[in-house]
Amino acid sequence: MYPFIFTVKSSPVDEATKPLLDIKHVRQEIFAKFKQAIQDSLPFIENDERLLTNVHILFYTLHGIIVTHSLPDESALERIDQLAPSFREACEVLISGFRSRAIQTE
Repeated sequence: MYPFIFTVKSSPVDEATKPLLDIKHVRQEIFAKFKQAIQDSLPFIENDERLLTNVHILFYTLHGIIVTHSLPDESALERIDQLAPSFREACEVLISGFRSRAIQTE
């Protein structure tokens, strides 16, 4: 299911075009939630290219964790239990790095 939601017939979700596929609308909603999460964590980062780059970094990091650990013989609950610590740590490290980088470039 994950490949269908995130990769099949994918296109940039940050484009303001009307989605031709219903799944693209779902992708845009997820992207918006990632964007809002970063803005909530780093309110001093404006809605600009840096924010967009940070959202892409977050997405590709989480995507990499999921794809690397997607084994067909594990249940979804087993995967969630296995990956939750990695997700938490990855997000904490990314936000810390985003914050540090934003402070350095100001």
